[in-house]
Amino acid sequence: MKRIFITLLSLFLFSCSLQYSVKTEEDKYSGSTKTYEENNRVQGFSGSVYLNLSKQVKEDSELVFIRFDYRDANWIYVEKNEGIQILLKNGEVVKLSSVEMPSRNVESGGDYVGVSESGVLMLDKNTLKTLLSNPIESVRVYGSDSYKEYGNGTSQLQQRWKEFSNTHLTDFLN
Repeated sequence: MKRIFITLLSLFLFSCSLQYSVKTEEDKYSGSTKTYEENNRVQGFSGSVYLNLSKQVKEDSELVFIRFDYRDANWIYVEKNEGIQILLKNGEVVKLSSVEMPSRNVESGGDYVGVSESGVLMLDKNTLKTLLSNPIESVRVYGSDSYKEYGNGTSQLQQRWKEFSNTHLTDFLN
């Protein structure tokens, strides 16, 4: 009984650490402000992909991008070009490319050992509008020899993108 309680408590605390949030940071040295999501993800059979919408403002320029973080038990070696693809329910596929080669890390803690591959996907106004205005069916991550598809949580992912955009990206989208 004690073991079950400790396991449940650990799962609860772990899930609390993965709460969705929006944060803003100011860099006084560079004069830029970053506003970004944390823990906005879709899940699959064995892992998840975090797709956090972000913006960076410096003087008169505004960059909008998605920070992706693929987390699973196995490496996939996410492709730089069109490595993240989003299938919309109208049949359109939005293909997103990383600005640079995705970074790769091994993560461990307790009994868990897994991998993380992450990068930045730049967005233009039209691409973001497409992602916000059409329901998402699934997200596919392409690796060097295979792909993984993630479909659980797409509605919530998109709803959070819409809320973030309505609050933080009105100038960018107009």
